[in-house]
Amino acid sequence: MHVKLEVVMVHMLKKVHLGKYDDQIRWYHGKPVLYVQLKKALYGTLQAALQFWKKLSSTLQGWVFIINPYDQFVANKDVNGSQCTFIWYVDDLKISHKSTTIVTEIIKQLQSEFGRYADLSVTHRRIHEHLVMTLDFNQKGEFALGWRNI
Repeated sequence: MHVKLEVVMVHMLKKVHLGKYDDQIRWYHGKPVLYVQLKKALYGTLQAALQFWKKLSSTLQGWVFIINPYDQFVANKDVNGSQCTFIWYVDDLKISHKSTTIVTEIIKQLQSEFGRYADLSVTHRRIHEHLVMTLDFNQKGEFALGWRNI
């Protein structure tokens, strides 16, 4: 992936790497511009989301989860006689199993695989806020879905 860095980013890069990129800076309408090729996907781009999906899907399949053929962002596995379900949207994940110990173990595995550079952000709650939804698991055997106005 190629990225065009402009004004502020060019100045910041010059401060961090004194003189290193001076011969590569171009001027466009009187403003400094630097074109760079990334070694990895840039967070927030479609390519990054696709690469994460591929990595997470293959990791889950390696852990013997079965990707849902109708929704490629859902995976299931039988663990200790109960279904463990994994759902995700881009890089937000939800894991459910009747045993919190199983969920904690899977989170540890995820941390080992995906948390090399920074710890994963984890919440254990019966009410989750996700995008414009409120997912409420307070009532045993029931699930409530609410919508928030933004």
